[in-house]
Amino acid sequence: MTRNIIEKATLMALAILGATGLMEVGLRGMAPVRPIRLQSEYVRLMSLKPVRPSPSARGANPCHPIGGILCLGDSFTYGIGVEDDETYPRYLEEEISKRKTGCFRAVNAGIQGTQIVHHIRHYKELAPTVDHQILIYLFSRGNYPRILADRLKGRLDEILWRHTEKSLSRSHVYRLCRRGISWGIDRYYESAVDRRGAAEDKAKELYRAGLSELIGMANGRGVRVLVVGHDMADPSDRLEPIPAPGVTVSVPGDDYRLPDGHLNKFGNRVLAEKIYNALIEFGYIG
Repeated sequence: MTRNIIEKATLMALAILGATGLMEVGLRGMAPVRPIRLQSEYVRLMSLKPVRPSPSARGANPCHPIGGILCLGDSFTYGIGVEDDETYPRYLEEEISKRKTGCFRAVNAGIQGTQIVHHIRHYKELAPTVDHQILIYLFSRGNYPRILADRLKGRLDEILWRHTEKSLSRSHVYRLCRRGISWGIDRYYESAVDRRGAAEDKAKELYRAGLSELIGMANGRGVRVLVVGHDMADPSDRLEPIPAPGVTVSVPGDDYRLPDGHLNKFGNRVLAEKIYNALIEFGYIG
């Protein structure tokens, strides 16, 4: 009985090894091996990504600067799917300049696929080099699962991937498994947050802590912060209390969006107008 079990287990192990070997050969034939990075390395690389320049900074819209605004956030700030002059920071710059004798420079520091941990690191690097008196931080509910998923991926880096990367990094099967696990983590937390349970509460707690750190850093430099919650589903989504003025902004209608849900140029203009009104309301600009 025991011998049969051992024989079956051995045959199963050999079959798995054989299938893995065949899969490795097949995958190597389809694509070259490219290096993959640990989550901690990914964060550092993302934080060092250059700021997306505004057209006015390149001289397309000359004016006499009377102040600076740094716009920090994810793909909604970056303006994925639109041109540089169709992003909300660019429209905000235009909106202010129309009403002033000088103008505010609005620097687009958005990075795709990021959350508060990345933004804190990005701000630490940008703050000393970018002239700004106002920091606008834009976030959406999509950031909630991301902060939880990235935290778990970081732990996997420390306890598993960091120790196997050197010996297995050239294996396509290994890389496929890592990507599959990463994808599963992302989907799990998206589902968990959508259920509005403990996962969402934890994400909000982490986000509030990160926002408080970011706001403290900015205030320490004499910079005023406006936190903008974009397309929050209901008032309970808001991250209050936080130590800075906050406003919830919604841009309704398919006419204002790209097929993937990001804002098109019309949606970005509406978003910029609403943020401008909030800056006026809180006395950030006269």
